[in-house]
Amino acid sequence: GVERSRVLGDVYTRRPDYVQSLPERQSMLLQRVNFLHLSPLELYDQLSAAPSATLVSDGAADHLQGAAGWVLAIGTIRIAKGQCPVPGYDPRSYRAEGYGMIAGLLFIRHLCRFCGHLNLVPLQHMYCDNTGLVKKVNKLFQFRLAPAQAALHSEYDVLATIRELLSDFSSLPDIAHVKGHQDKKVAYVNLPLPAQLNCDADVLATHELYQYPTTREHVPLMPAAQA
Repeated sequence: GVERSRVLGDVYTRRPDYVQSLPERQSMLLQRVNFLHLSPLELYDQLSAAPSATLVSDGAADHLQGAAGWVLAIGTIRIAKGQCPVPGYDPRSYRAEGYGMIAGLLFIRHLCRFCGHLNLVPLQHMYCDNTGLVKKVNKLFQFRLAPAQAALHSEYDVLATIRELLSDFSSLPDIAHVKGHQDKKVAYVNLPLPAQLNCDADVLATHELYQYPTTREHVPLMPAAQA
């Protein structure tokens, strides 16, 4: 009742301060998150009570800049979305796609920490339209030494961070490829849900790229890469 309303209000008020208190490598990825009219605690309650959740991410790169977007859904209901810049001199599409995964997973991690709960989010499905990234992330979990063997791969810092964030979950979500830009041939409303969410994430990444143009040549180090 009244007490819960007060708590929700306090949580909503503290959210910007919480994001700004994070290290730069994290705060820059969470600065433009849209809770779609829910407070963090309400969002967490919905997620933890849901049978499953889906995260779809995408990236964009152009004119020496990169951007990423992601959408989190319960069934067909979009409950949160975000967009962020991708640092680096002339980051390419692969790196931007990886940052999309990182930003979405990082949001879930900090949502749980902010609300003071263990991670009970039933993330069962993740989709990305970059086949190479999907294959590499899945391969990192195939055997114990896979991360070490991938240490010299391109964009390893991104891969290692994705793997570290996925370790939050009690079971690994199904990480699959979804064909991008399907709305060019089929009406959006007639697309399957993963394709619709991919279109949503693409819009967010493109919006970030052109509405918040910035060149971030300094790349904050990612501790998971141990470099």
